[in-house]
Amino acid sequence: MQALVVGLNIKNAPVEILETLSIHHSVNTHCLKDLMALAGLQGAVILSTCNRLELYTVTENPEQGTAAMRAFLADQDETSDPKRAKELQGYLYDYSGREAIRHLFRVVSGLDSLVLGETEIFGQVARSYESARKAGATCKILNVWFQRALHVGKEARVKAGLDKYHTSVGRIAVDLAQQELGDLKGRQILILGAGEMSELTMRHLVEKAAFLAMVSNRSLSKARALADEYGFDACSLDELPQHLEYADLVFSATSSKNYLVTFDMLKDIMVRRRQRPIMFVDMAVPRDIDPRVAELDGVRYFDIRQLRAVSDRNLSQREQAATLVEAIIEERVEDFLDWIASLETMQICSRSA
Repeated sequence: MQALVVGLNIKNAPVEILETLSIHHSVNTHCLKDLMALAGLQGAVILSTCNRLELYTVTENPEQGTAAMRAFLADQDETSDPKRAKELQGYLYDYSGREAIRHLFRVVSGLDSLVLGETEIFGQVARSYESARKAGATCKILNVWFQRALHVGKEARVKAGLDKYHTSVGRIAVDLAQQELGDLKGRQILILGAGEMSELTMRHLVEKAAFLAMVSNRSLSKARALADEYGFDACSLDELPQHLEYADLVFSATSSKNYLVTFDMLKDIMVRRRQRPIMFVDMAVPRDIDPRVAELDGVRYFDIRQLRAVSDRNLSQREQAATLVEAIIEERVEDFLDWIASLETMQICSRSA
């Protein structure tokens, strides 16, 4: 049995490709069942985040498993364009055996992220694994693989000190806003979404003594609970246009498949605002804000790609810590391979008996 991973991420694929392939959490269980139906796969975990889409499995036939999972990912593209399907295959990567094990360990430690050492990925991997486990989509080897990966992620932050640096995408988004706008105190700030990314962003806004933030989410009760915790106001997405008339700064991190702020919507709003400046920081993939809004007078727009430049400020320190993490990962890869070898030895002995 060999570990296997097939996927793509923001570092090697355009955000437009990731937008069309992202798997929403509402269909995760259904997709897991489809994966489990593929020949030769023993268990599956889907890791779908703003920055990556990866399929993890265990198989006796890596070549067959790779082909099946590449085809599965291609089927997620609803455009049905043969030229695009061929282009997609060029963005996909696949790893088996030792390389697959190492890849997951590097992912959960934040070494394979857009922002080196980012912290959000640990929780995203943990939730993806737990979702697969609850759906009955994991096997013994897959369980131990992910459990050990999560342990490696903790080691990376404790022993190597990766958590000492500003690696949160939410923190970097706030830093970018401050870089562009100066002091955020007194700014009218709107946050779209009430998930983990939004909460991290709110937490960093509190540190900057931001004057006001309004959380907008489909679930108003969830938005209010989050806003109350940090002393902000809450509104529903239905009220979004009227709040955009007054906002100075908008952070967005929802799981919407469609634009929440369209070009035409904002064009009309900017007329009513008399082109008073507004800044958008879109942390979502698929994007929440139509990137064409940047063409409008008075609008500044940034998405996940621009956040990388801000993250480079403490890159040298994080690279030093990453060197130590890589050494830890190599030790843990060997440990896991030894464990798999012991299973195979026991199976041979059992058959011989």
